Amino acid sequence: MDRLANPLLLDLIYDLANYSIFCCIFFYLYKKSLINLNLFLVCAVLMATPFLLNNSIIHWYILPDQSKYLGLSYEIRSNYNNFLYIKETFYKIFNSPHAKMYITSYLYASSPLINIETFKSIGLLNRFLLIGTTLFFFRKHMLNPYVLAAIIFSPSLTLYSSVSLRDVTILIVMIWFVYFFVEKKYLLSLIMFSLIYLMKSQNLLILSLFIILYLGSAFRVKKVFFIPIIIVSILIIIFAGSFLVEELNSARKGLYLEEHGRYKGLTAIHRYEDIVLDFRLVIISLKSFFYFLLSPITKLNSLSKILICLEAVLLYGVIIHQLISSKKSSRYWAITWFLIFIFSMMIYGIATFNDGTIHRFRTPLLFFVLFGFSICTAKKR
Repeated sequence: MDRLANPLLLDLIYDLANYSIFCCIFFYLYKKSLINLNLFLVCAVLMATPFLLNNSIIHWYILPDQSKYLGLSYEIRSNYNNFLYIKETFYKIFNSPHAKMYITSYLYASSPLINIETFKSIGLLNRFLLIGTTLFFFRKHMLNPYVLAAIIFSPSLTLYSSVSLRDVTILIVMIWFVYFFVEKKYLLSLIMFSLIYLMKSQNLLILSLFIILYLGSAFRVKKVFFIPIIIVSILIIIFAGSFLVEELNSARKGLYLEEHGRYKGLTAIHRYEDIVLDFRLVIISLKSFFYFLLSPITKLNSLSKILICLEAVLLYGVIIHQLISSKKSSRYWAITWFLIFIFSMMIYGIATFNDGTIHRFRTPLLFFVLFGFSICTAKKR
């Protein structure tokens, strides 16, 4: 069939094939009585959002990074029988400046997707991962109605889980890391931790804080939980501080260049400087936190930015409600995830300079906090 004869029809056929395979998985769960008919229908409807959003209402060039993951995933799958190509790309995972893109694309290429031909392809996979993960924790009674409603009805999460970007994929891996770690399935949690290292190493800062605070929970009854937390924190700063700051600077420099077009120039608003482990980092972190938290409140010049602000306020409200309304036995986890919320906003605030990028990065972080807090409190019931 000549693709140029009717490309829209051919793209629709490709997308329906991918949509069908994921619906078949949910149908299998229904036939095995793992979910009821209503849940199956809800999953099938929620799976359809990439048809509405990706390259339809939202054109692909608004989120142009989609083309990188789509093209590389297609290339990898097309060369699975080429040993030299596989050997070369595996080398690039550990030695290329684009290593993070290669490992993510390998995951997409190895997925159940029937084809990787359109911008909706990886979007459908992301959607399936989010819905499947949500369904798993819903069936385990780990998500209360407020969190579930936020996941289903959040416009931003719906958008970013419907496009061919890695942000929601990384969110899902981080959620499963927390679950496996809490369940003491350390081998699986190590696999998730390794994937985050390969896909987005700066997120190890967030996961490391979770590990420290989780280990500190064993001492909270004795009122000395802060002692192991301080000891482990000092050890991490001593032995891994330079590496973590280097990774953060690498991401920060790339995002600065993307926003201003150069590290220093006539049109640049700021002069770029690497961050270092000193007192100035505290001041920078506080300023960055509030900018990241409130963006784009200082530039409400369009309806979309107003809606983004309103949604952010609602999500902050859900997070605050979950933390404040937690039972007395879960107060430690409320403090833990409040600290993780603050810390993640800080480190991403340090690295980002653009309101659109902030929105893209902030959305998964907010839902990571909601999922993580729900998992920890459900485990302790």
